[in-house]
Amino acid sequence: MKRIYRGIVVCFLLLYGASLGATEKRFSLAIHGGFGSTKVGDLNSSLSSVGSKLDEMKETYPEQVTGEIGPIPTKFENWEAELRWAFWQRFSIGISLAGPTHHYGNSSYMISNSSGTASATVSYESEINISAPLKLNLYYSFPVHSRAHLIINGGIGRYQARIIRTEQAQEVFSDGSSYLGSMVINVRGKTIGYHCGLALEYRINERLTFMAESQWQFAKIKSLDGNLALSDYEYDASGNVISSGNDSWDGILYHYMGYDSYFGTLTEKLVISEFYPWDGIDFPSEERKAFLDLSGFTFKIGLKIGLF
Repeated sequence: MKRIYRGIVVCFLLLYGASLGATEKRFSLAIHGGFGSTKVGDLNSSLSSVGSKLDEMKETYPEQVTGEIGPIPTKFENWEAELRWAFWQRFSIGISLAGPTHHYGNSSYMISNSSGTASATVSYESEINISAPLKLNLYYSFPVHSRAHLIINGGIGRYQARIIRTEQAQEVFSDGSSYLGSMVINVRGKTIGYHCGLALEYRINERLTFMAESQWQFAKIKSLDGNLALSDYEYDASGNVISSGNDSWDGILYHYMGYDSYFGTLTEKLVISEFYPWDGIDFPSEERKAFLDLSGFTFKIGLKIGLF
């Protein structure tokens, strides 16, 4: 973070020196909001993998399988505020702060035997919290009308995110006994990303300018680390706990292919491990670090207010 602050200060000092001979020096405040979408990456691909196997099982056993597993929503609404400096001819530079974004999803399925005396219910609760990104932006303006300008922009940003995913399985057996197990993944990561875009600005008066902007963002967190917590409980037919266990450890989040006992086939999975590669009861293969892809597209409209 300190390196980014130093870089911003150096950029402003250099640009200030370049602007001393310019005839116009103008600061403005830009405030805009809109909507966008992001790719997400391994968190959603693992959910989609489970969902596709569930759909296959529904076709074979339509009366014994219910529910649906799908990816968490990738669309979002957001705002952004920016201090912009027209430092030289058609060039401007800005520092912006966008609002934090949140993605959440919760889905489940149930598989029962033919007599309905035993069942397994599996649920996935997932959320992504993306901290407010700090961005450094560079703009170049093309006049297309006395009041309108086409703007090309690009820049870099610092992104931080947290993923929390809870997977829970509850099994009810034909004798009335049951089992409840859960796995909670809690990880964080950060990266430097890039963006570019096109905007149209229309000057309403000397101080107010209307803006409409499309922007493409390229940012991928390639390593996430944190904690994994496991718990399991066994109950008798009266609901009394007959055994329980808890465990947790820290490590890096990995994506791999593993055996799913409910589907009897391989699905994409996520796990935190302290070492790589590892052995497991689900016969892991194709292990690699999991990633969170924050790349995507946004469209924003707003106002630029001339300050001085």
